[in-house]
Amino acid sequence: LPNYIRYWMYSAEINSSIDFFIVNDQKPIKHPQNVHFIRMSLDDFSTLASQKINLPIHLKEAYKCCDFKCAYGLIFEDYLKEYDFWGHCDLDLVWGDLRCFLNENVLEQYEKIYPLGHLSLYRNTEQMKRAFMLSGSEKGDYIEVFTDEKHYAFDELRGIYLILKKNNISQYDKYEFADISPVFRRMKIVSDYTCYDN
Repeated sequence: LPNYIRYWMYSAEINSSIDFFIVNDQKPIKHPQNVHFIRMSLDDFSTLASQKINLPIHLKEAYKCCDFKCAYGLIFEDYLKEYDFWGHCDLDLVWGDLRCFLNENVLEQYEKIYPLGHLSLYRNTEQMKRAFMLSGSEKGDYIEVFTDEKHYAFDELRGIYLILKKNNISQYDKYEFADISPVFRRMKIVSDYTCYDN
C-alpha cells in the first residue's frame, strides 16, 4: 500500500455510511470499521475473474486490474449482495463528504455515477454488472481487453463510459473533484487534464 494510505483511511473513516473494500495480497493494516480487506493474490484474482466472466484470464501485473474495474460488480458479486451500488476507486485521493455529492437525487436517477476510473459507482443490478459486455467501446471489446496483457484504460471515457452512452444507459458525469497536479510544488488544480493554470 502507498505510504499516504493513512490519509485515504482517515477520509474513508469519516464517510462511515459507505463501506470500502481493499483487495490485495498483503496482510491487512490498521483500518476503520467501514474499510474491509479481501486478501487475494493476482493468480487468485485471475481465477475468480475467469470463472465469473467465462474467459481465460491470466494477469501478470497488478496494474492490469484497472481494465477490470467495470467488471468488479460481477467478479466480486459474492461480496456485494447487500449493496445498492458497487464501485471502484483509487487510493491516491482524499475523500470529502461523499454523501454531500452522492445524495438521494443522484442515486435515484442514474445507473452509473462519475465518468472516470479513479471513482465510479454502478447500480448493483444484473444489467450493470454485465454492462461492460455491451458494444460501444473505442478501446476494443471486453474479450480483447480482458485477454490481452496490454493496458487499455477500459474503465475510462473511451471504454465503459462510451459503452453506456451508446447504449442509452443513464450516467451522472459531472466532475466533482479537485485533481491536483503533481508537477508543481504548490497545489494547482488540473482542469481538462491538460491545463495546469488553476
